[in-house]
Amino acid sequence: MNNTTGGANIALGVGAGSGVVTASEVIAIGTAGADVSNTCYIGNISGVVVAGVPVCVQGTGQLGECGPASPFSANELLKQQRVVQELKATTERQAATIALQEEQIKALSAGLQKVSAELELSKASPQTVLNQ
Repeated sequence: MNNTTGGANIALGVGAGSGVVTASEVIAIGTAGADVSNTCYIGNISGVVVAGVPVCVQGTGQLGECGPASPFSANELLKQQRVVQELKATTERQAATIALQEEQIKALSAGLQKVSAELELSKASPQTVLNQ
């Protein structure tokens, strides 16, 4: 639509590719795209939550399902979710342990203060002796 000097561009949809002016090798599907050569823009994908098998784009540009070894495969995502849950549980246990230790420290401090006060009371008071 607005391309003046670029070439080999593909635009699909109303207003698609309108952001491409001088760039080449740009694919714009359902979006204006941008004036950056060798790029691909697909509208209405970002921020849309879906269920099912994740898809990936290979380095060659081929789109397909993420394989079992992919960090985005369903199995890998479940593994990562389990790790996060385990970390949360560990953090909660550590927080409970810290709270218990803080209570123990308070109790010990109170006991030390009591012993210290008793020691002060048990010290002999200075006596004055009169010489006659």
